[in-house]
Amino acid sequence: MKINLIFYILVIITSFIARSIFIKILGSDITGLNSLYISLIGLLNVAELGVATAVGYSLYKPLSENNFKKINEIMLLFKYYYRNIAKIVLLLGVIISVVLPVLIKGEIDIKLAYIYYFIYLINATISYLFTYKQTLIIADQKQFKISYILNLMKIFKMILQSIVIYYFRSFLIWLIVEFLINLLSMQLANKRIDIEYRNILFIDDKKSINDIKKENIEIGKNIKNVFFHKIAAFVIYQTDSILITAFTTLKDTAIYANYMMIINALTGLLNTAIGSIMPGIGNLIAKESKEKVYDTFKVLFLFDNIIAIFITTITFHIINEFIIFWVGSEYLFSKYIVLVLIINLYIQIARGSVDRFKDGFGIYWDVFAPITESIINLFFSIILTIKFGITGVFLGTIISNVIIVVIWKPYIVFKEGFKINIINHLKQSFNIYIRNIIIAVTSSWFYYNIIINLDVSNIFFNLLIHFLILSLFCFALIVLVFFNVKEFKKILLLIKNNFLGVLKKISIN
Repeated sequence: MKINLIFYILVIITSFIARSIFIKILGSDITGLNSLYISLIGLLNVAELGVATAVGYSLYKPLSENNFKKINEIMLLFKYYYRNIAKIVLLLGVIISVVLPVLIKGEIDIKLAYIYYFIYLINATISYLFTYKQTLIIADQKQFKISYILNLMKIFKMILQSIVIYYFRSFLIWLIVEFLINLLSMQLANKRIDIEYRNILFIDDKKSINDIKKENIEIGKNIKNVFFHKIAAFVIYQTDSILITAFTTLKDTAIYANYMMIINALTGLLNTAIGSIMPGIGNLIAKESKEKVYDTFKVLFLFDNIIAIFITTITFHIINEFIIFWVGSEYLFSKYIVLVLIINLYIQIARGSVDRFKDGFGIYWDVFAPITESIINLFFSIILTIKFGITGVFLGTIISNVIIVVIWKPYIVFKEGFKINIINHLKQSFNIYIRNIIIAVTSSWFYYNIIINLDVSNIFFNLLIHFLILSLFCFALIVLVFFNVKEFKKILLLIKNNFLGVLKKISIN
């Protein structure tokens, strides 16, 4: 987690600098086109079927038992699946390319648009031939051993791409650099994994793939179930750019992409830190009592919601100030659009514990939920976009999130995972939401009546001052509002113990 956090901050800083250069030199249309292609590739990646998730789950037990033969068989099966997926992605990518003229609507030269698209497609296809090994090192909680390789290469790539854009002003050369550096970084990471697991990955296994499939039939079942969850994830998080492009312009898509870059940077930072505990949750569920597991869930659920209200409150008020400083006022959305984006951000962060424990329990069979979520999201997004414009895209996401993420998924986790009544969770959730509404409303009053009047006639220093004051106020408010909650006291104790542990290490060094 420490290594990932350090690198993530470096990557984010580099990303925002590179993005500003990209926008200012190549313009909003190319920026929007780039965002559209990322969403289309996301559509193709649905073909991955959730194989990595299912395989990662199946690796926990043999890793804990040091069953090298079993691990090797699972990885051979994984390699087989990913090679076939690469072929499917390539074929689907060629088929889906026929809709490009409809989406682009003549805003970009269509011949160049096709060249750009197929470079993206080849990049996505080849990645499946390399990345399957990374699931093993992640499941083994040793991802830090390749993080420095992947992140250093990512930073190098963005710096090189910025130089290329500055001197050549060419999106084509930018894409070629993207492809070559991605290929090199995957090869270097795999070499490190091969060294780490040389006693596992190179075992001479004489079983056929069909025999391995039969012996690991549970993986196949989980893949089929996870597939529907992957569909839902795509519909919710990737179709927005496609809908915006279809109903508006590439510039609107570029503006949306800028906001999402900020939002994804925040959620990515959290996933880098908190997401590292996923294998730990798998082990907790496997080894500890149900009471211990549930107590841990309650603490993590509160922690996710506190992080969610802290980040979303600050982001809602500061994000437009940051956009003006970063790329200019011509790339702003209205506060109403920002509000619905932020509500979705809150749900996305707050859902973390439920999703992690659901995966930890291996609950992938509830295909009804993602199918329903996808249908609700797409239906309401299209209808509301026609009526309300861009705001409607995100309102559709909120509706599907509330029905499935806030209501249905916790019910399934408690019924099938904890096997206890959900009523106590509902009480905890209601208690948290009431307190968070108080925090949000009070912070908004403080921002619009106090902070907004602090003006030093400099965009950057205004942004910095507003951010720091609002952050301190929001943090103090959270402590005040949650101080008498038992799980919050546990969180404070954990923070205190970790802080004292860091100080002790520093003093020893």
